[in-house]
Amino acid sequence: MFAVVAAALSSAADPAPATVLLVDDEQMIRDLGSAVLTQAGYRVLTADDGQDAVELFAQRWADIALVILDVTMPRMSGGDAARHMTRIDPNVLILFSTGYAAEDVAELHVSRGLLSKPYRPQQLVAAVRAALTDAPQSVG
Repeated sequence: MFAVVAAALSSAADPAPATVLLVDDEQMIRDLGSAVLTQAGYRVLTADDGQDAVELFAQRWADIALVILDVTMPRMSGGDAARHMTRIDPNVLILFSTGYAAEDVAELHVSRGLLSKPYRPQQLVAAVRAALTDAPQSVG
């Protein structure tokens, strides 16, 4: 079923090839998100916490079109990671992901939106497309 949903999403609109850095401390979310985004035509890099994400971003920032950051992670939060990434590339596009209410996410001012957990594959792809092309928004 998961592959069918992702395949339907990829045929809905062919995005220009873009690389997305997906950062979440939950392995299942990284695996499913990576599979969905790959099926939708994106190249996906993953990191399991903010510190690893910043290190990867420092090496590959010119290739990364969008960073999806979980807000709450061990070692370095999504907000702290976003601040470090913004120092590396002031134009970095960041989409926060969280199970918390938007009002509880202080870092939203530096992001392209908020993807509320739990989210469906269609919501993930829609949020990525919107973050790459539209004004900031809240999805979920």
